[in-house]
Amino acid sequence: MMSISLFLLLFAADFFAPVVSELRKAVETGYYDQRLTGLDWDSLKLQEGMSEAALYSELNRVLSVLKDGHTSVVPPSALRNRKAASRFGLGFEARFLEGKLAVMAVQSGSPVEATGLKRGWLLRAVNGSQVPGEEKEFEKWIRDLGVGSLCEAGNVELSFQNLQGTTQDHRVACAMIREEPVRTARMQGNTLIAAFDRFDGASVEWFNKVLEDNPTASSMVLDLRANFGGERSALLKIADRLLEKKVVVGRSVARRGKVTEWKVGGVKPFNGRIVVLVDSATMSAGEILAAALQENGRAKVLGRKTGGSVLLMRRIALPDGGELRLSIEDFAMNSGRRLEKNGVDPDEVLKLGLADLKPGLDSDLARAMALLP
Repeated sequence: MMSISLFLLLFAADFFAPVVSELRKAVETGYYDQRLTGLDWDSLKLQEGMSEAALYSELNRVLSVLKDGHTSVVPPSALRNRKAASRFGLGFEARFLEGKLAVMAVQSGSPVEATGLKRGWLLRAVNGSQVPGEEKEFEKWIRDLGVGSLCEAGNVELSFQNLQGTTQDHRVACAMIREEPVRTARMQGNTLIAAFDRFDGASVEWFNKVLEDNPTASSMVLDLRANFGGERSALLKIADRLLEKKVVVGRSVARRGKVTEWKVGGVKPFNGRIVVLVDSATMSAGEILAAALQENGRAKVLGRKTGGSVLLMRRIALPDGGELRLSIEDFAMNSGRRLEKNGVDPDEVLKLGLADLKPGLDSDLARAMALLP
């Protein structure tokens, strides 16, 4: 007689088989690196009745062997949230600085905004687990904490230190938070300061209008900090307006060796001086644009090394409504420089410390402005 545990294992394997089969086929036939001969799909730990989050966490565990920041699977619920331009969470971003976990940004309309949370506050503990003061210990703490599953357990207990040094404890429930695009532009003297967080059709239209509306600008600060990238076509159209002559930015190479040259430049270009701001959250198309302006002598790049995630990705639907995001092309700059896992090294590295998070202070921008007339 078959044991119950074995029956459940077989049932789970049968239930999830279409998802695993489609995922495996897509990765092993379409992944950009021909050296990939297979992943350890047999190590998948599937159980009947496991949650969507648990299933996709297990699938991503197998894919993590690739050490590829782009290739991953996204559960159906997250895709529904994306289509609604929203995500489920607490609504703040934090970074480990000087042995502290500092709040970098608070999203408007988020659960934590109602607590009064501000940029520069320090996160001291999550659900009673103290934030360690050493970076190596912090990385392990993040993994053990399981940030992606925090919201599944219900309310999250957060302990902060505010700007006055006072401890504030809050019990916060995760919620759906609408994600609005970030696109801002303003003139400071003769310098145009433009910032956006994604490369898409709307950003291209916005950028073209910004240039048309500010014809007196003789210089520009292009702020690509926290720009997560986006569409290749949008990148090329924005680069067209910043490079004064036609050049080959770089080349992408598909699994079977097909090479595509990325040619840009010369379409009503902005002719003034440019300084580009980047940081570790500058990704993909943002990195490529910064590197292209740097290599062609069009801009000085300031800030911190970028994220090093530039492989070209394809979205593939899975049978259960989830999605595989698969790296299908490698990329190198025209100089031969590979940005994947290497990132863009700024011409001038700007250190970021806790003192730089004071309200109203942007030391990166101040340095960029000091370099322009």
